[in-house]
Amino acid sequence: MKTHEVPSNGRKHRVLGVKHKRTYHFLSDLEYYFYLLQLYDERVVEIREQFPLLSLQTTRLIAKELNIRHPSMYGEDRVMTTDFLLTVKKDRIYKDIVRTIKPSNKINNRTLEKFKLEEEFFKRKYEDDNFDWGVITENEINKTKALNISNLIDCYNWNICNEVKDDRLKSRIYFFKNTLLKYKYDVEAAIINFSEYYKYSKNDSKNFFKFLVIRKEIEVNLEEKLIKDFRYIKINI
Repeated sequence: MKTHEVPSNGRKHRVLGVKHKRTYHFLSDLEYYFYLLQLYDERVVEIREQFPLLSLQTTRLIAKELNIRHPSMYGEDRVMTTDFLLTVKKDRIYKDIVRTIKPSNKINNRTLEKFKLEEEFFKRKYEDDNFDWGVITENEINKTKALNISNLIDCYNWNICNEVKDDRLKSRIYFFKNTLLKYKYDVEAAIINFSEYYKYSKNDSKNFFKFLVIRKEIEVNLEEKLIKDFRYIKINI
């Protein structure tokens, strides 16, 4: 489903994916932050947002059994959605994880009823042990890390945008890492040196560093706010 098809009081986002070339739809900042954190997690292989709970007949039946009023719009029962259906891979095993996102101050008795209905839907959908449903609030989301990822994500496909093939990319990565060691992890100095050697603009070289971080070629503590010029940040290679 798309953002205009789902009711929301939050700020909506439409984002072009970097791993899968499609537009993702989010109904709030909190959903967007959660998406960024999942995008950075290499265990997450697929992200589906605003996932519909089909069929409507099924959720109506569950609502009746639980004695819960079915969600409606303009007097008509509407198809429910869950915020995220993730597929994660661990030890060659794939598992679906369902997460609904809600600010803690927006959770009330009616919200809890909807949660109960949603959880029961997925409990019946996944009849085996591959069932994992839960609620995420702002207390489980690291906003600083999410905003850092947001600052880096546009450089995820730096190599493709700059038409750098794999063999040349490897040499550039090797060069940049060695330069960081040479300059004792002074990122600004490494960016300038990289720019001069490969004849890139300073901005392109800065984006290459962002590419290395978002692709985890260089380890940076994203739980601390990144300074814009990347000076004095702690790096592990």
